[in-house]
Amino acid sequence: MKVIVKRYDKEVGHMAHISNTLRNLQKIVGGYIEAVAIGDVVIICDEEGLIKGKPFNCKIPHDSVFPLRFFGDIIVCSAEGEDFTDIDI
Repeated sequence: MKVIVKRYDKEVGHMAHISNTLRNLQKIVGGYIEAVAIGDVVIICDEEGLIKGKPFNCKIPHDSVFPLRFFGDIIVCSAEGEDFTDIDI
């Protein structure tokens, strides 16, 4: 699957081809995954990143008053239904 991987310690993400398996997604983000849909993209992150004390990665403006904040490494992809798919860039 073609995705963008954004490491917490890098300014920008990088394109990557990764295996679309639960085990691999968990390995990349370092924990149980949480998928957050924002428009046409999905951000996959560690659902306990903040609780685990992972470093701040980025914030994304959202419809609410507060931006979404992500901690630790994240994956950006697309989705069709409940399946993760290649990001369309």
